[in-house]
Amino acid sequence: MTDAYNVSPAISSTSPTDAEVAARLALLAADHAGIITSDWSTKPAAVLGEVAARN
Repeated sequence: MTDAYNVSPAISSTSPTDAEVAARLALLAADHAGIITSDWSTKPAAVLGEVAARN
């Protein structure tokens, strides 16, 4: 899944909060996304390296 920030409801493409990133990851994992991408390079490694189960 590319452009994860653009999935409704849209969040910042460059500086979302850590909570927004975690919520987006959970949402996309629940929809069976294998990989998500966005330009969240300002996020700490702990946020960027997060892994979620696809339910």
